Amino acid sequence: MKIKFIVIEFLYLISGYSLCQEMLYNGKWESTGNMIFQRRDHTATLLLDGQVLITGWESNYAEIYNPNTDKFSSTGNLIASHGQGSTEALLNDGTVLIVGGTWAPQVAEIYDPLNGAFSLTGSLNFPHLYHTATPLPDGRVLIIGGLDNIIGGVAVDICELYNPITRTFTITDSLNNARVGHKATLLQNGKVLITGGSENGNILSSAELYDPSSEIFISTSNMNQSHDSHTATILKNGQVLIAGNFFDNSAELYDPQLGVFTSINSMNVPQRASHTATLLLNGQVLIAGGFIGFGPITTRSVEIYDPMTETFQFVDSMITARQQPTATLLPNGSVLVTGGYDGNTETKLTELFITDPNDIRDYNTAKI
Repeated sequence: MKIKFIVIEFLYLISGYSLCQEMLYNGKWESTGNMIFQRRDHTATLLLDGQVLITGWESNYAEIYNPNTDKFSSTGNLIASHGQGSTEALLNDGTVLIVGGTWAPQVAEIYDPLNGAFSLTGSLNFPHLYHTATPLPDGRVLIIGGLDNIIGGVAVDICELYNPITRTFTITDSLNNARVGHKATLLQNGKVLITGGSENGNILSSAELYDPSSEIFISTSNMNQSHDSHTATILKNGQVLIAGNFFDNSAELYDPQLGVFTSINSMNVPQRASHTATLLLNGQVLIAGGFIGFGPITTRSVEIYDPMTETFQFVDSMITARQQPTATLLPNGSVLVTGGYDGNTETKLTELFITDPNDIRDYNTAKI
């Protein structure tokens, strides 16, 4: 009888439900206006005016989400079709830098929200796809690793810096480990934490730090578990939450002051990867969707990480199962989730996690 209950519980889990959900955050999911195009493994950037720029997947079409009208509309087309594995980075002047991707691995362009147009900027020195792009405090953007080619490509250790003043890319220090599928997180001290990913098929537990002032990478302590296609979310107390991998439901915290990773209570969903993790206004982290295991099974399950208790709890499931979607925190505290693969095809369906604006708590005193 016990075995039967465990099987039933697992079936509920992968479909987006739990038999013992506890709501931590007063929120719910609501459908919103659909995107114009189906997308997965695409990019979304919150603009300074509160709208969201959507690019990527298998065309050069871009669109804008307006939270006031709850609708998507076309904007100017990209110069190149960047395909999958491209990145967007918001620059200090409000424009957006689009970099690389499967179909344009050395192409970079700028989106200007004032005229809704894209224009080419300086080219990358080396092909990058499935890399990361991290805006630095001084306005530059750090491009890290990724693959060098979609066909027979290998992970690279090459990194570049984009200077928005000169509109050029320059080679900077190389990674200690070549990486693809990694995450890069800007810390409160201005350094960038790089975690996990894979190198030639080997999933990494190593991590390193990039110092923009010296422009060099230095090693930091290893994670307690290997992580690839995970999330790395900076919390309000400056720590970084690492969640997800292909093997188990482990999670850990990085303490920048000590330079160490500490294992914490596991996520409820096993082997969750290619999901999203969004820091909410109250300091909790919303973890949504992704796939489970090597099957894989696309899930609509959602859980919230509470930094006060360092635990994960289920909340309402998404309306649509998704892997490789985007999730964007809007100025009103809601989270916009777009596209992804629903288990059968790419989707243009979108939804909002609507939060209670009065539920704002101070988690700056969370465990250190």
